[in-house]
Amino acid sequence: MRKTFILQVILILITTSSFNVAPTHRGKIIRNCIGTYLRMNHANYLVCNDSILSVYETGKMVSVRYEHTKCQEPVGEVCTLYFQSKGSIEITRVN
Repeated sequence: MRKTFILQVILILITTSSFNVAPTHRGKIIRNCIGTYLRMNHANYLVCNDSILSVYETGKMVSVRYEHTKCQEPVGEVCTLYFQSKGSIEITRVN
């Protein structure tokens, strides 16, 4: 009885923890005077923590995990280029 209960608890923990894993998305790095973007599924997303991609060249395809967020307003001169984006993200992991 006790072994069965412990086994059930372990199985519940394993299955619920697997739901918390964020999916991996593949995108192309785009850079311009506004910032760094990740192009995924024909849409651009501004990367708030773009330093995480600094070791990758523009145009490189990367696999990432991310969360939707709102970037802080830029300080200093602001580029007036219009660049369509679907929002902003914070990358939590680069694979």
